[in-house]
Amino acid sequence: MFVFIFFWCVAFFSPLILRNTPFSMSLNRSNYIGFYWLYSVNIFVLLGVVLFYFNGLNATHSFYLTEESISHASYWAVYQVIVFFVFLKALFIFAGYLRRTYGRTHIYHDSAISGGLFLLSCNTIALLAIFFIFYLFGGKNAFFQSFIFGQDLLSARLANSNLSLPSIFLSYLRFLVTLGVVLLAAYWKSINNLYRSAHIVILIFGATFLGSKAPILQSLLLFFLSYLTFNKVKPSKGLILIPAIALVLYFSLLFILSLQYESFDLYAFFEGRVIYGQVHGFYEQFSLHLRDASYIFHAIPFANLFLDYPVYNRDLMSWTWGMNVASNEIGVMNSLFGGEALAIGGYYLLFISPFIVAASYFLLYQLLYKLFIFFAKDPFISSVLSASYILFDIYITADISGFLFFKYHVMHLIFFVPFFVVFILVNQFRRF
Repeated sequence: MFVFIFFWCVAFFSPLILRNTPFSMSLNRSNYIGFYWLYSVNIFVLLGVVLFYFNGLNATHSFYLTEESISHASYWAVYQVIVFFVFLKALFIFAGYLRRTYGRTHIYHDSAISGGLFLLSCNTIALLAIFFIFYLFGGKNAFFQSFIFGQDLLSARLANSNLSLPSIFLSYLRFLVTLGVVLLAAYWKSINNLYRSAHIVILIFGATFLGSKAPILQSLLLFFLSYLTFNKVKPSKGLILIPAIALVLYFSLLFILSLQYESFDLYAFFEGRVIYGQVHGFYEQFSLHLRDASYIFHAIPFANLFLDYPVYNRDLMSWTWGMNVASNEIGVMNSLFGGEALAIGGYYLLFISPFIVAASYFLLYQLLYKLFIFFAKDPFISSVLSASYILFDIYITADISGFLFFKYHVMHLIFFVPFFVVFILVNQFRRF
């Protein structure tokens, strides 16, 4: 027990090792973005891990868990967190990124401001185009359907997830919403009230469209943390705002839950969906031992256009909470990146999985930084944009398939194609 507690404490503080990297957290430098990683890793991962370890089979409702598998999985979860953060820091040190771009202030010149506003405008246009495409295929804003027309929120959400659209459109919508929130925070003082209001309405519509609760709450938190960071708000003021932010998030969650449930227990929801929910699948996998090498096809970009293959997180859900649910209503179950690694390559892939994921995060940051600075022309803004987006949209509790063969990287290159097309067209128009 002492050994586990020691390593769990190391894992608890491991996000702090990212000091002086783009993902660092520092009140002295008014860098608030990095605190999200400290919060999310400890609440969504490590809190559930320690409760599973000490409560065992009494922790929560389980399907295949045993006392032995719980202990086994707990040590592996702690190992993954520690190695992930240590190796990510090592990569930044090796690449000489410490203090290179992060910690600077804005470069206030016309090209930087116009470039950022161009990116913000392109993002808004892309969001409107995505809304149009969704409606062409029968999609509807899930929260509006529930709040205005009284439709059950879960059924409206499933209707959107079962559209005949390729899944990349769902990912693109989430990308645009997250990016739009950070851009709005970055250039809040550079746009007028009408422009701000229009962006707020469009982003709220986008965050609520698919019907998930997380994008709404995360968008609110992301905006507050980004605004404080971009504007270098002093810790004395930033800390005062934290209770206000917490209240906004709390009442937003209550409102969202009231749309889905006639009555609910907030503590039970938080325990089941947040504390245990993000790691429950990881523990079930160590007892269930799903193994299928064909899960790896889900990690190959565009493989779904040519192959029909099983998807690990859906199979895991079908063996647990989805056993008595229709196939078209089965969702996915989170299991950290190690769960799918174990299913694809056994303990060998499980062992190296935190190295793979850390390297993928590092390369994705570099890619996004290069893309953002092309438009924004500001190292500070580009660095915060890249780090903020990764923290809030690329989850550490996600499966390893997005990290193995640069699937996330290819996907984001595709996401930026419309921005470059508009950029080229605008430049051509200016020449004439």
